[in-house]
Amino acid sequence: MDGEPYEDASASRRTLSDGPPPPRHGPTAEQLDRFRAHLAATRAFSARLVEERCVPSERFLTGVQGTVSVLDPLFSAWNPALLFHLHVHGPRRFNELKTALEAITSRVLTDKLRHLEEEGFVTRVQEGEVQRYALTEDGTRLAQLVHPAVFFLHNRERLASTSPGDGSG
Repeated sequence: MDGEPYEDASASRRTLSDGPPPPRHGPTAEQLDRFRAHLAATRAFSARLVEERCVPSERFLTGVQGTVSVLDPLFSAWNPALLFHLHVHGPRRFNELKTALEAITSRVLTDKLRHLEEEGFVTRVQEGEVQRYALTEDGTRLAQLVHPAVFFLHNRERLASTSPGDGSG
């Protein structure tokens, strides 16, 4: 078998004696399985809410501004990225967040962290002279909603190509 060619995305012709192929990028099979299990649990939870008629009151639904303000922590610019980063990497200093979110300005980052802190999703943790931002319990719950969405959007082509069945989920 040694010397037999095999295809690889990084080289047009490689042989087994060249060593193993470079690592693949993207989610592992285990990550895909965990995502699908989480997706199934989310669907079951949503179905239960509908079945038990756990829907917002008519009064709540009439105020567009109220609906927009409720969704703000989840859909406002930069908030999903901040929540996702803190969820994945844990407490971070201001400059660590600014470096991770390359395009964000210091002023916008300050405003977003302040707003998320006022809403109770982020807290400042003092460790000696070092101050870090961390998710609160509610922030962790919200980030758990963001995490699968980011994973899905980042990997949707691969998920679609590996989904079992007819693709209807």
